[in-house]
Amino acid sequence: MNKDKELDKILSEINSGLTGDSEKDIAFLNEQSKKYKKHKYSKEILRACGRLMYDVVPDDIRKKLDKVANDHFSKIEDSLNQAEQFLFKKDFNKALKLLEDLVFELDENQPYRDDEVSEYYNFEEYFEEVLFKELNNPEKEIRRVPVPYTRIYNMYGYTLYELDNFDEAKKCLEIGLGWNPVSFKLMSEYIEILKIKGDLENFFKLTINSFKIAFRPQNVARCFRNLGYYFAEKELYSETKAAYIMSLQFERNSEQALKELYYIDEKTNHKLEKPPIEKFKEYSEQYGFPIGVDLNVLNLAYQCGIKSLENKNPDGARYFFSILYDLTHDPEIKAALDKLPEPDSEK
Repeated sequence: MNKDKELDKILSEINSGLTGDSEKDIAFLNEQSKKYKKHKYSKEILRACGRLMYDVVPDDIRKKLDKVANDHFSKIEDSLNQAEQFLFKKDFNKALKLLEDLVFELDENQPYRDDEVSEYYNFEEYFEEVLFKELNNPEKEIRRVPVPYTRIYNMYGYTLYELDNFDEAKKCLEIGLGWNPVSFKLMSEYIEILKIKGDLENFFKLTINSFKIAFRPQNVARCFRNLGYYFAEKELYSETKAAYIMSLQFERNSEQALKELYYIDEKTNHKLEKPPIEKFKEYSEQYGFPIGVDLNVLNLAYQCGIKSLENKNPDGARYFFSILYDLTHDPEIKAALDKLPEPDSEK
């Protein structure tokens, strides 16, 4: 019997032993936890028993457990908000100390570890999880971690970056990307460090890859600005101009893009014309980046919006179609959004 079938058989037997009587089920799950304590899949089985235990305990106990968890997460949020205040005041050393203590405490009491049946991630919004599954086709069950690791490691990496500790910032962001591989915030900070360190080819490679996880207009704009920087460093000024012009399609008032376009015009004595659309397509094919938004992102948002409509989930449809409309300004998508009931109007 292979490991997946063996584990499935054990978990199925445990589930089938539940009666619906909380007292009996708690005793049964405790027995199962002891029975499989030394089993080769003990970690997976004990976790499954723990999840089932939460479901079968009486409501008053569940409320107490929820309160303990909520108090814990509130303390984390308080620490992050305080660190954010320090960062706002540019007091990076105080922010660093606070974040170091928080990460140390979380590492010491880490309950979330991948096992044979589950992988644990901290997605900040639902489309990140949808994208992750689409891009990676995971075989294990994806479980969302309530600890805000994405925010923690983004702030931690940014603080180290501001203190010019680029190597540690890079390591920190790599840990964060382990918790959320499709976080554009984490990835863009990581790419920025490659830029600072002069690792131009990896900077370019990851910029191309980051289009796959860019589903907000400002993020697509940043991808194109990164391409513009790369092309400028390579003295490919026609490509540079094309990239910055494209970035303005998604973030019209970007001072950085406008400033860079002015610099290119000065550099080329205003002799470089705006590339025609054929040139945009040529550069897209030559260098391997999309001419706008990654098509997979657009298709996924559309398909998820349609599925939400089919499932009579207007809030879900609004979420996915809003992502799509912000990226495309398609009037048909706007019309679909306008037909949806207002939030909570059905209640």
